Amino acid sequence: MHLIAIHGTPAHLSVALDSVSHDPTLLQQSINAIVREENNPAGLSMPVISWFVYGGHVEAVKLLVQHNVNVNAVFKVEDGTRVTSLDIVMLIQGGSDDNEIMKTMQSLLELFFAKPYKDL
Repeated sequence: MHLIAIHGTPAHLSVALDSVSHDPTLLQQSINAIVREENNPAGLSMPVISWFVYGGHVEAVKLLVQHNVNVNAVFKVEDGTRVTSLDIVMLIQGGSDDNEIMKTMQSLLELFFAKPYKDL
């Protein structure tokens, strides 16, 4: 999932989801896995959805939420702060409404009841 997130291709994500859709447990394990940067021992451990959110891959995030990904998965950023994917959207926006992709991402996540960490 991490490699798919790097490229952000919904078609590849769809194939991956279809390959595990026969087993609901495996599907949930796959989309809610915590992915760690392999080449960095001190690397971030982040949920699959966060990689797609960081990349601004709205269509891929739509696929994940349609498959019941945990939109409120908590993880830490570089400084140790606990966040959710919605926090990342707001961080990228930086209080500006100029980023249409992140505005769309925020609306999508909120539609599926995503919250910032402080509101969990």
